[in-house]
Amino acid sequence: MPVGNSAASRDKAVGGSADPAAGEDGGTSIAGKLILWGIAAVLTLVLLVGVVIGLSAAVRAYGRAEERADAENSVTLTHIAIRRAQQQARITRAQIAATQADAQKRFAEAVGIRRAQNEISSTLTGHYLQYEAIQAQKAVATSGKNNTLIYVPSGSNGVPLIQDPQNVNRLRPLP
Repeated sequence: MPVGNSAASRDKAVGGSADPAAGEDGGTSIAGKLILWGIAAVLTLVLLVGVVIGLSAAVRAYGRAEERADAENSVTLTHIAIRRAQQQARITRAQIAATQADAQKRFAEAVGIRRAQNEISSTLTGHYLQYEAIQAQKAVATSGKNNTLIYVPSGSNGVPLIQDPQNVNRLRPLP
């Protein structure tokens, strides 16, 4: 026999086994297998618990990230709404300013027209109106286009009324 053989190898050589609980194949015993299976089961259980805890933490983290993104989107939408409201306020102020400027312009025009009317009414006389009517009649008579007009002197100072013979039925005296 070679030197340095262990007791287990000597027992095998003699035909015995090193472990009385060992199986026929010379492997580990049933108790050893049960211990290995138990350790594997515990490690699997620990691994599954770790995976479940990790998944639940990941789901919570995803939920928090989603809430944070929703809050950021809400802030962004609020900023956009504020900018729109500011733009609308600027537009409204510009429209008000334009309306006020237009009102001031119309007021100035009305003041100018009233002053012109005051000046005309203070200087306008009946003789001047009669002169203007005669000048208008001369212009129509010499134009050559409206030769069908008839001038009928009536009213004070002989100012004529003008009547178109084609529309005689349309111009009836009031009852």
